[in-house]
Amino acid sequence: MAKAVSRSDGGCGSRRRRSREAGRSHNPLYTTHRDILDEIAAAAAAPGLGKDLAARVAELEAIVAELRNDARQHAQEKRALASENLNLLYRARAAEDRLAAREAADARRKQNAPSPAWSGGRSNGLASQRPVGYPVP
Repeated sequence: MAKAVSRSDGGCGSRRRRSREAGRSHNPLYTTHRDILDEIAAAAAAPGLGKDLAARVAELEAIVAELRNDARQHAQEKRALASENLNLLYRARAAEDRLAAREAADARRKQNAPSPAWSGGRSNGLASQRPVGYPVP
């Protein structure tokens, strides 16, 4: 019964109250190991990986968003360039086909063209087209 009386009078509860009233802590760590507490406070105040982690994550997320936007833009540019290249290829092939058709038509015209008459008379009205060795009329 004496323990119960001493606890209510001067036990653990009153020690906390008296420490609080005195502006001190009843924890022996705060009174006997001040150097450890100073190291803990310095480590907590120093910039570290844990402190800047949220800021670094936000920075990396912004970079990732920017890179995704750039990738989307590059994909659009790539599609536009592919479309332009396809259009140019189509135009080049069409021009080659037209050129081949003209060359074939020219070759047919040359084959079907009448050959000049070398009979000694005037063909086309030019006397200079007579073959060499024939008498001039």
